Amino acid sequence: MNEQEILEFNKRCAEFLGAKLTDLGGAQKAIYYPILGGSHYTHKLKFHSDWNWIMEIVEAIEKIKEVRDVCITTTGCVIFHKEKPFSSHGVYKKEDVIQAINQFLIWYKQNQK
Repeated sequence: MNEQEILEFNKRCAEFLGAKLTDLGGAQKAIYYPILGGSHYTHKLKFHSDWNWIMEIVEAIEKIKEVRDVCITTTGCVIFHKEKPFSSHGVYKKEDVIQAINQFLIWYKQNQK
């Protein structure tokens, strides 16, 4: 992921968890994210790099009624939604999990009822 894709992914994750974007004027944008204890500037979110943050997203996805399972293995990650699976298989486990989450969140936002 390039820098812009990382910013978009982090914002997508934060919004999925209920965070609100707060415009502080100018180039300053902060995400109010109460679960992690306050506000974080968008560029300081760690959903792309910190396993604790990544697992918070995984656990939130697992709570969606239509999701049957999230499977993270040594060979990749699959999110089993009742309509279709979202998966990534490669060499790097963390990146595979992030890619599967990203695919799912994009689809989920477009298909929410």
